[in-house]
Amino acid sequence: MSTFEVYTVDAFTDKPFYGNPAAVVLLKSDIEDSFKQKIASEIKLSETAFVLCKNVNDFVSENEFYIRWFTPSNEVPLCGHATLASAAVLFYRKKNKNKLSFETMGGDELHVELENDGYISMNFPHNPTDNLDKSLVDPAIEIAKAILPDLNKVLEFKFSPGTKKLLLRLDETKITSDDILRIEPNCEEMLKVKSNDCIRGVIVTHKDLIKERYDFVSSYLIQPTTLEFNLVSTSRGSSKSF
Repeated sequence: MSTFEVYTVDAFTDKPFYGNPAAVVLLKSDIEDSFKQKIASEIKLSETAFVLCKNVNDFVSENEFYIRWFTPSNEVPLCGHATLASAAVLFYRKKNKNKLSFETMGGDELHVELENDGYISMNFPHNPTDNLDKSLVDPAIEIAKAILPDLNKVLEFKFSPGTKKLLLRLDETKITSDDILRIEPNCEEMLKVKSNDCIRGVIVTHKDLIKERYDFVSSYLIQPTTLEFNLVSTSRGSSKSF
């Protein structure tokens, strides 16, 4: 029977059971994607990262890795907090002192390094947003109504084709940052919306008027089928447009 080294890491926090949790599986050799999916489904965290050495099969000395991310139901093209969690395992548990490079399934590279102050920094890919295609206007409006019934508070609709994320930019003069963090979507209504799998996530965001606090505040619906709101998501963060 195969055995795997598995970690659960809470990203963006220094306290247990806070932040954004992800599982990290260190692979000595690659396994079938179907096996990865079964592991992620059993772990049941929002994302499970699978990390494989690229050149030297040594998690202490290697600096280049392959990485894949799976939710309990499917593979995703990008997950920032699970990548940071993977780097944390390599830096803090394996004592890897290198600048790390993670190659994604799409061939992109994410570069991560441990700063002198102990924090981990990572570059993010840029996923530009554009105006809605005509075929997405109706489903986008229906989704927006399920999240925020008063459409007068929506300043603009944007869409990121690369990540299939719908972005709802709200009017900061009509809604507060705290209001965004308290949003409770009508998940039953969202499940009724048909977008032909073109919309896989919804970003609700606006600029923060008190610049001393934040540049922007946002919440994220992971997928219309998962019924979960997530306060931190890198694929949504890389799709911001202000």
